[in-house]
Amino acid sequence: MVLCKVAQERMKIEIGRLYINKTVKYLLPGLGYYGPTLKTKLNLVHKLAFGIHDNLIEGTHFAGQRNIFILLDRLVRPDLYENFMSWIKNQEYYVTDYSYDNLHEPYSRRHMVVIAYPEKLGDVYDKFLQGKYSKMYSKEEIELYFQGEGKAWAKNVLQRTAYAKNSFIFAVKERFDTLLEQQDFLTDYWEYDFPPNAEEEFFNY
Repeated sequence: MVLCKVAQERMKIEIGRLYINKTVKYLLPGLGYYGPTLKTKLNLVHKLAFGIHDNLIEGTHFAGQRNIFILLDRLVRPDLYENFMSWIKNQEYYVTDYSYDNLHEPYSRRHMVVIAYPEKLGDVYDKFLQGKYSKMYSKEEIELYFQGEGKAWAKNVLQRTAYAKNSFIFAVKERFDTLLEQQDFLTDYWEYDFPPNAEEEFFNY
C-alpha cells in the first residue's frame, strides 16, 4: 500500500475527540453500503480515529487488504461498547479486533476493530489511495452516501466544485507559498485536495 510521502504530522489521537483525516472524509461514508444498522451502532460507541492500516500488523495476512481500522475507547459507555463488539463480530465484513495499546493485554482502554471495505466499492478504495477523489464515487453514490452538513466539504471535492477549487488554491498557497492559477485547472490532472499520506491515514506509522 503506497501513499503520498508529503511531510505531515502523524495521527494525533486524543482521548475524548475524533481524529479527522481523509479516511473519515472520503472513505467512511462508503460504509453506508452496509446499511443503516452499522451507522447506528457506530454512532453509539466512542470513536477515536479511523485509518486504512496499522503498522502493528505489518507482515500479517491483514496487510494489503481493503480494510478500515476503527479505534474505539472502551471505557466510554462500556455497556454500548460491549454490545457493539458482540454485534460486529457476527457481521460478514468483520475482519479482526485487538488491543491497540498492548497486543498482549486484551483489556487496554483503546481497542481496534478492523472491518472489510465493501467489495463492490473496491475501486473507490483504490482511487482513494491514488488521491483521485473525483473518480471515487458515481453521482448516485455521492448523493446516497454524502448527505448531511458534515459531509459538505468532501462532497464539494468529489464534485470538483468552484468552491473546492478556490479553497484548494488557497491551501496550496498556505502550505507551499506557491500560487496556482486558474489555467492550471484546465485539465483533470488536479484534484481539489491533497492526496492521502501514510502519516495521517496509518496507525503507528
